[in-house]
Amino acid sequence: MTLDAALRAPPRRGAKRRLGRLAAEARLWLRSPLARRVLAVNLIAILIPIGGLSYLGVYQDELYAVRLSDLSADASTIADALGTWIVERGSLGPPR
Repeated sequence: MTLDAALRAPPRRGAKRRLGRLAAEARLWLRSPLARRVLAVNLIAILIPIGGLSYLGVYQDELYAVRLSDLSADASTIADALGTWIVERGSLGPPR
């Protein structure tokens, strides 16, 4: 049976009744204060990790920037010390 034929076929007996019963149960379930609290807690439980992941990306970018500036400062300090040492000794080789 093709999809078109299945869609055109009349619904099986009791399908409308079951669908109506499911819709009524869903409406009743959403009206319940306990069900709303459970849904709210579950939504919060889903949103917290999503928010944490988005914050983690920003925090990681800041860490990279700080690490890069620290490495740049370290390189500058090493270059200054090496330059001073070369000026004092006259060369990079062993002392004369």
